[in-house]
Amino acid sequence: MRKLFFYVGCIVFSTLIYGNLKAKGLNPSQRLSEIESFYAKSKDLQVEFSQIEINNLLGRKKESSGIIYVIGGEKLFWHTKHPSILKVISNGKKVWMVEQQVFERSWDELDAQMKVALNLISGKSDFKKHFKIQWRDQKACTFELTPLKLKNIEKMQVEADCAKKILKQVHFFFPLERQTILKFQNMQRNTGLEKKHHKKSLDPQIDRAFNFIK
Repeated sequence: MRKLFFYVGCIVFSTLIYGNLKAKGLNPSQRLSEIESFYAKSKDLQVEFSQIEINNLLGRKKESSGIIYVIGGEKLFWHTKHPSILKVISNGKKVWMVEQQVFERSWDELDAQMKVALNLISGKSDFKKHFKIQWRDQKACTFELTPLKLKNIEKMQVEADCAKKILKQVHFFFPLERQTILKFQNMQRNTGLEKKHHKKSLDPQIDRAFNFIK
């Protein structure tokens, strides 16, 4: 039995060493592309989020949290639950924002932060087209992204789990000393979310936009 544990331990150790060596051989752009690809290949996912918006000039700080659902990389339900309810719903072409009223937007009408965040979590992002990507801390799997053309984002810092290929945090820096810190946790992937929705709706307001019920 001890020999078995020893052999298993050797295999695990060798796998970790090989994985680390392989990861070190990737430049930051390739590594981040791997993470984007992981999300793009998801049939569905749900993840909890917390968000902090900071305005240093005005001395303001706003915190919010909720859960995000994505199906097929197109249908997205971003549900802010605290401190007040805000629903962002997309079928891949249109975006609906539901607070006390319903606002319909096209993707082109969204601000840069929301576009990046929605594309990122739904697996449609392609950072290398829009940002210069550098390691901020390779050992910690954190990246620094500088926009190539976008003017309303100064930079982004992305923290990930390189082994699991999942995002942990995205830190946006905007002009006029504004920042947004978006954290993700407890992600579930490929759980048959659409079938679950057919049995029990995630939210009645999303059915029309998502067209789940045929």
